[in-house]
Amino acid sequence: RFGKFQAASVEKLGSATELSAFEKVVAKSHPLAAAIRTTSQFPIYYTRKFSYFLLFLNRVPKIKRLDTGKAVPPSELKDLFFSTETAQQAALGVLSSSTFFWFWNTLSDCRNLNRRDLHTFPFNPETVDAGSQKAFAKLGQRYLQALDQNASQMTKSGLSIESFDIPVAKPILDEIDTLLAGHYGLSAEELDFVINYDIKYRMGEELEGEE
Repeated sequence: RFGKFQAASVEKLGSATELSAFEKVVAKSHPLAAAIRTTSQFPIYYTRKFSYFLLFLNRVPKIKRLDTGKAVPPSELKDLFFSTETAQQAALGVLSSSTFFWFWNTLSDCRNLNRRDLHTFPFNPETVDAGSQKAFAKLGQRYLQALDQNASQMTKSGLSIESFDIPVAKPILDEIDTLLAGHYGLSAEELDFVINYDIKYRMGEELEGEE
């Protein structure tokens, strides 16, 4: 019924509204994988660690040892490369959205964020129309600015770790989800479901860097 997404557990689609929204999203035939390059000047960084928000950045999170001040890379740091800054920012915003978080929860084992989860997401920033691409990219840029403005350093296990108050940026993510709803043809009810997906848990969660 869902083609290449056939492995989705039916049990994870808990209502007619959720099922309808999922069918519309997976009906799109342009996966993110088509926009990913081997290398470029426009990376997105992430780790396999997950929480109620997934952290994607255009830079490596800042972690350093307290005793030496030496920078330490996050564990299991991964990257995705895009051909242009516009595609990078659009993809970063979309991957940070509640739409992708819900999609990942529906299809994954919910233990790790794997590359295949990203590659199969039905959104290619290079195939949307120019106006939509710019709108997605602008929202992605605003989201990054909100993260930077609300970043702080926390101390843990002898490290100074950059942390991000992502719930503060939820209104921007809602704008991204609204734009995605138009892209997928979601109804107002379906959009409301996506925006409020796991909301009571997610809005109390702060995402920190990983040692």
